[in-house]
Amino acid sequence: MQIPYTVESRPDTGVYNGKMGIWLFLASEVMLFGGLFSTYILLRTGAVSWLEGSVPVEQGGAGLNVPLATFNTFILIASSVTIVMAWASLAIGRAREKEIAHLELEPKDIQERITVSALSNPQKIRAESLKKFQFYMGLTILFSLLFLVAKAYEYNYKFSHGIYPKTHNFYAIYFTLTGLHGLHIIGGVLVNGYFLLPWKTLLTRFWVIIYYLIIPVVLIALCAFLIYSGSGVIFAISPIILYIFLLVSGLVKTFVSAIPGCQMWETEPDRFINRIECAGLYWHFVDLVWIFLFPVLYLLPGS
Repeated sequence: MQIPYTVESRPDTGVYNGKMGIWLFLASEVMLFGGLFSTYILLRTGAVSWLEGSVPVEQGGAGLNVPLATFNTFILIASSVTIVMAWASLAIGRAREKEIAHLELEPKDIQERITVSALSNPQKIRAESLKKFQFYMGLTILFSLLFLVAKAYEYNYKFSHGIYPKTHNFYAIYFTLTGLHGLHIIGGVLVNGYFLLPWKTLLTRFWVIIYYLIIPVVLIALCAFLIYSGSGVIFAISPIILYIFLLVSGLVKTFVSAIPGCQMWETEPDRFINRIECAGLYWHFVDLVWIFLFPVLYLLPGS
């Protein structure tokens, strides 16, 4: 059965289902971060003194790395630009395809028809659009990973100097807000990474290596770690038992067939463009949250 309104807009909302869904999800995210920002305001206004993010710990401040956070800010802004370019590459290519499909030439315009056919082949346009999309989406993921590496470095510096959420209310809200934001970055990387490559083809091509070598080795290592850490044997081997069941039942192959990745561009291009647009909206929200976090935590003076 064909699911309605995955491409065309609904008559009641004016947008397709996916876009409506992502807006509702982002509304719930606004309430989540809004509650945390409200907590920050209450903690700060109710505190006798408050640490200043840019002042070193030795001078009574929070010792946050402002230059590194500034770098991260520019990185996320750049990633917002690249994900828009990724979506635009597909949208422009699809528009060109449709334009060529509806192009009507008179029979006498033989030379023009040959030129249009040679320079504007729909398959060539689709392939070039996909390459541009993968380039810009790859940059988006690269920028995201750079942000996470920088944040991990900052966290490691704090922990190595004995600074934890329990140290001060400032650090409690700092680690909560930036940690939750980091989880959203990781989620975005996973989603964007899913769209980047033709996972169905890759997983099918390297089926034996992935499912009969790599995953079993990882599960055995996990089992050994759980046993070594004191977990029960039944609990430790349960992931292996579950994986064997999934293999035997055929659910693994069913799962693989359901994750086409960028192969959807070949079969359902309009729907794929809509998915990238939804991923872009989510990513812009994540970037916008950081735009608020950066001045609030790193730049505002203490009291």
